Amino acid sequence: MAGREVTLLNKLKVRFSSEGINFSYQGKHTFKPYVNPGDYPYFSLILLSAQETSLYKAVKLIHSYKNIPAIREVIIVGNEKQDLQDIIHLQNVKFTINNKRNSPIITSVKQGLFCISPFSKFAIITPVSKNQLNTNLLARFLKVILFKHIDFAIPLVSNERMHPIVISQSGFSRIKHIRKEQGLKYFSKILFKEVHLREEVHNV
Repeated sequence: MAGREVTLLNKLKVRFSSEGINFSYQGKHTFKPYVNPGDYPYFSLILLSAQETSLYKAVKLIHSYKNIPAIREVIIVGNEKQDLQDIIHLQNVKFTINNKRNSPIITSVKQGLFCISPFSKFAIITPVSKNQLNTNLLARFLKVILFKHIDFAIPLVSNERMHPIVISQSGFSRIKHIRKEQGLKYFSKILFKEVHLREEVHNV
């Protein structure tokens, strides 16, 4: 890959090319392709972690999805006993405490939506303990939502509903007004459109 390489004071080698930026440090290599932010609307990732003892699962998801350009911010809805040292080094991450951690999950969803950026066009929402789409499937899921202008979407893989779900900005206020005794599961049955995703099969 042609380009210009510079070495920083901490011995991090950075190579700039027409395709993107390549980082090399202590034998580990990372490539970041150039992305035009204008090609993607603003997505917010809301991780529901209030019932977890630690932020381990939330951090794992943040790292899994960090290369999806559409995700501009992360909101973690956690609890007061979790160690914030696990996330203090991460960029564009907000943390809020759900003081009613044992209440229905819709309370955490609402709290996350109230913390969302005013620029956000979509919220990607998931309990961190659930089965998640991998990075490639999530990226495809978001593209389908954009192309088909879906306001409430849930992924379906091999006839199984997965996480995360996605809600458009136009649906935020509707979710905020759900009564906790109704719950998000009830609304997912009547509002959410299933988006069928096929897992990629690689020949060995």
